[in-house]
Amino acid sequence: MGNELIVLTVFVLWLSLDVALGYGIRYLYLFWYPQSYLNRTFASSTIERIWISFRTFLWTALDKHYLVSGSHRRLIQPDGTLESPTVFDPHYGWRWATSRRVDLSPIERTSKRVPPDAGLFTDRNGVIPNRADFEVNLANKLAGQYRIFLLGGSSVAGTSSHINSTGHSIANNETIAAVMERKLAGASENMTFQIINFGVHGYASAQEFLYYGLELVHFPHDMVISFHGYNDANLALYHNVSIDGASPGHWSINRPNLHNRTFEVTSRVRSQEQSSILRFAASLLQQVLGGLTTALLVSFCIHSIKSVIRGYQMRAKEIQKAKDESLTFESAVNNSVSEMVQTHKLSQEMLTRIDEYAERMVTNDLHLGSIAASEGQVFLSILQPILVSKHILTEEERFSMPSGATAAAYLAFTESARRNFRDRSDDVTALGGHFIDFSSLLDSSEKRLYSDIIHYSDEGIDFICNSLSEIVSGIITDESAKGQDGAWQRY
Repeated sequence: MGNELIVLTVFVLWLSLDVALGYGIRYLYLFWYPQSYLNRTFASSTIERIWISFRTFLWTALDKHYLVSGSHRRLIQPDGTLESPTVFDPHYGWRWATSRRVDLSPIERTSKRVPPDAGLFTDRNGVIPNRADFEVNLANKLAGQYRIFLLGGSSVAGTSSHINSTGHSIANNETIAAVMERKLAGASENMTFQIINFGVHGYASAQEFLYYGLELVHFPHDMVISFHGYNDANLALYHNVSIDGASPGHWSINRPNLHNRTFEVTSRVRSQEQSSILRFAASLLQQVLGGLTTALLVSFCIHSIKSVIRGYQMRAKEIQKAKDESLTFESAVNNSVSEMVQTHKLSQEMLTRIDEYAERMVTNDLHLGSIAASEGQVFLSILQPILVSKHILTEEERFSMPSGATAAAYLAFTESARRNFRDRSDDVTALGGHFIDFSSLLDSSEKRLYSDIIHYSDEGIDFICNSLSEIVSGIITDESAKGQDGAWQRY
């Protein structure tokens, strides 16, 4: 009887400690915001970096259904209604969930009462409308209306973009599509415009081409615009790296893992058919453990140790590759404080891979353009601006600048994309399409136009929309622009 009492006492103490830890962590999660959420230039302490990693881990764990406890869900969102913003798609890897809030800033996410209209929302089509309360009617286009489909990644979608230093996410009416629609409408007296935001976070040119060719081309529209570059560059930089995103296939570089996930699901189904009782018991045990804060903390510790080990392994590989570097790539970065000229070397293997992926991006654009042309639609391919090429950096932008070697790789990809665009300009002209180089569009401004390496501030979005609206207006009003030699334009 004495042993049973000891075991019971230990079990009760363990549960009590677990409950106390759960309440303590929830309190910290609600009231201790990392300063970097408020100030991008803030140098986080070791404790704060661990805390940020823990918050990120919660999102990953919950979305993978690794931990399903309602109390843990309330650590992320107080009402416990956290849902994945994306769903699996067999063609593209993932797509937006329908009628759901798909983006919310860290501060808004952990508020006691999240405002019902805060964040970014999809409609019943899985599209991000230009107003949160609006449902896009894809099948019908109004008479006299000029409809534009805008494709891209998170920069177009509006996810992960922040208006100002408070870190609050932008709303549906503040995305590139919404701002551009208002600008075009304000500049035209005889035509109405509808720009539909088909941006999905992590999408690269291949997914945009498939999305348009398999679905969107069948809906009435007059023009299609692809706005991309960064995610294709990531495919080149991290093509062999496995990354666990915040949702299925959050990053394009995670696409190979989707095949593994499909195989894993199939294996689980077969195993359940063979030993359903054992599987049920294991699943039940996982559900129970998932409700324990101590199990959560142990899982986080294991996850952190694995991340550190992977980091050292990747660093060792980079050091080894550096011994075989054969090309020097120079980039100059200016800011308000000083001028830094850094020389970085990229391996020949990396440069070859960058050229391959840049060529693939242009080829995907041509495939998309040929489909649009066959339906009598105009298409534009926009090479988007990236922070690494900006000459004058604000304090917040300088803080977001990646390491020298990574910045050099992004610059190399941009230059390779430009070269491929120029080489294929005749093909684009033959299709009546346009390649537009926006990669240098934001380089000379002294204002803060980026919220991080690729997402834009409200001023950056306004800057992009001004230029893009002017180009689109010119194409619409000047029919002779189709077929002219100006298929390659740089801004």
